[in-house]
This record gives sequence, C-alpha cells and structure tokens, in this order.
Amino acid sequence: MFREPRSSAPLDRIPVQALGAGEGQITLLPPGEISYAFLGSAAPTELLAICREKRWCLEAGRVYLRTARAIYRTSYRRLAELGRELEPSGPRLFFPIGRACFVNTMKIAALDTAGRTPLLVFHAADGSKEMLMVTRRAWPALRERLRLRRRSGGAPGPASGSRHAAGDMPATAHRRGDRNIGKTNAR
Repeated sequence: MFREPRSSAPLDRIPVQALGAGEGQITLLPPGEISYAFLGSAAPTELLAICREKRWCLEAGRVYLRTARAIYRTSYRRLAELGRELEPSGPRLFFPIGRACFVNTMKIAALDTAGRTPLLVFHAADGSKEMLMVTRRAWPALRERLRLRRRSGGAPGPASGSRHAAGDMPATAHRRGDRNIGKTNAR
C-alpha cells in the first residue's frame, strides 16, 4: 500500500470534537492550547469524574486532548501518531509522562514532589486543579527537561523521617555497583 510522505511542516491546527458538542461540530485546535493528551483507557481520575457527571463516554482506543476549557476527542488512535504530528511544531513542548499520556510542558502550573510519586498540576478555566502522575521511568527525563535540580545534601537515614524528592535515590543507592571495586578474587 502506498502512503504519501509525511510533511515536515508543523501542524497548525488539529481537527477535534468537543465532548458533549453536536455530532457534526469540528473544532480546529491550535497545539499550543493543549494541556495534555491521553488515551481514553488511561484517563485521569479528575476527568473520569467529570465524564460520569456529564454522562460522557470515553473510548478506550481513542486519543483525547485536554485544554483549560474542555476535553476533546481526536481521530487519532495512538499517542505516538499524534506525537509525530506535533513534533515539528518547534521546540519539544510535548513530553511523555507515561505510556498513555503526554503533557505540554508550557502548561504545567506546579509540581508536587512531596510524595513518592511526582504529580503535575494543571489549572482548568473554572479554577479547578487536575493532577497527573509521572511514572518513575519518565521522571528523571522530565526533571532534566524542566531543568529542576536534585535535592542536595547527604542521604538521610530511615530514622530521620525525611523523604527524598520523588525519583531521587540516596547517594548510597548509586554506589551499589561499586562494592566490588578493588577486591580481588581470593580463593
């Protein structure tokens, strides 16, 4: 099957349909307005509550976009496909925080790293907050992308009761592989 070569021009607008809008109403959404994109099967709990309240149904195999104003359904079936379309739109704005979600780094309002899992905070137009969890695997790269420093200082012991920044390991954990350096195999 022949496919046309993909254009390297940035995607100016994404055709989407607002949840709850009429069947034939298509909105052309600029990529800069997107707060985050997610698969319907991995919708954040805050959005699931909104959808239940308004009796909206999210399809598991569909990509949805969240802006400060609304939730939009796209024609995309995979996040990677949408990500490839958005990639040429300049500096890398969109960053994966898990297998089923990527965020616009310019729309992150705050970070909550007090717990074991880092949370990204987004503000909606109605003043409410939505939080997304960042996977352990994605956290170091996102922290680097946002140019956040690791917390400095010695590794606190278990008796101190203090916590490390989410995704940070104590200094001793980084040295585990160095235990056998300098030892010889004496038998």
